Amino acid sequence: MGNAAAIKNNKPASSSESTIQVDKGETGSEAAFDKESDLSDAEVSGGSCASHVTRRKRITKTSRHRASRDRKAVDPDGYSQLLPHRLPAMIQEIQEDEELSDEHIDHAQALLRKEFAEISGFLSNCVLAAIQSSELKSPRRKFVQIFHLPERHHWICASNLLSDDQDQLVIYDSAIRKTSRASLELQEKLAAMLNRRHDVSILWADVKRQNNSVDCGVHAIAAAVALCHGIDPSTCDWQYERMRSHLSCCFEAGEIRPFPVRECGRQPGSPARSMIRIHCPCGLPVREDDDKTWRCSSCLELFHQKCVIKLIEINEPFCCDLCAQRT
Repeated sequence: MGNAAAIKNNKPASSSESTIQVDKGETGSEAAFDKESDLSDAEVSGGSCASHVTRRKRITKTSRHRASRDRKAVDPDGYSQLLPHRLPAMIQEIQEDEELSDEHIDHAQALLRKEFAEISGFLSNCVLAAIQSSELKSPRRKFVQIFHLPERHHWICASNLLSDDQDQLVIYDSAIRKTSRASLELQEKLAAMLNRRHDVSILWADVKRQNNSVDCGVHAIAAAVALCHGIDPSTCDWQYERMRSHLSCCFEAGEIRPFPVRECGRQPGSPARSMIRIHCPCGLPVREDDDKTWRCSSCLELFHQKCVIKLIEINEPFCCDLCAQRT
């Protein structure tokens, strides 16, 4: 064990992946995912959308991005639900150019889930903000999900609906820079969704950029709607000046239709690419700064201590199962 401990503490410099601390949150929603439910929460590294302000924003004391409702108010299975009692206020907030809150996002996802029952995802962001990655269950089908990124005060859409590769996810981020990397929290949630035991490829689609700091939620909903209708959001040249009025009309009608686009469309650039490296038996990535990890003396990969405790007890220095089979 002395040699294993020495190897454990001998950690090389971190790779290019971000290592943002995961917010454990509450864990009382396990039951909501015991019925083979569908998905997760997230965050991205790559610049706040607040740098793109081009018009006045109505200032509020508390950011409207934050999940503001008690989790007891959401669907017992964790899905987004319709909020008819909040509809007049939500429509007014859309029309007054306010940031969209979790209520707007959940209401939009509930409308999509009602119409596209064959598509997985559409989980409430209140549930996603509270549940841990290890408690998530893989989607039973292809999915669409809007995520809140707390550090960036930002909404994005993620999906594998248009991907032919079962190990590939596409992220649609209207404030993305030339390149972006998934934070560890996002990596954990996406890996848990796919339930793979090997690397997962992430594509950052080249979608139309938002024009200000408050319309990320509108763009995320537009991308989700396009995906559900079989349209690639990266080819959509949204009619920016009509997006909010279209969304408010959809809320009033109780049905979300594809957002208005310019007929000529747009030619997207090549997507940025990143990789979620998976080698631990749990199928989740490992933080470089986690002190409850062990490093294989052969391949030098990190593993969660709790996932390889039996191997640690019988192998000194510690050698992962794959490397042990090779020797």
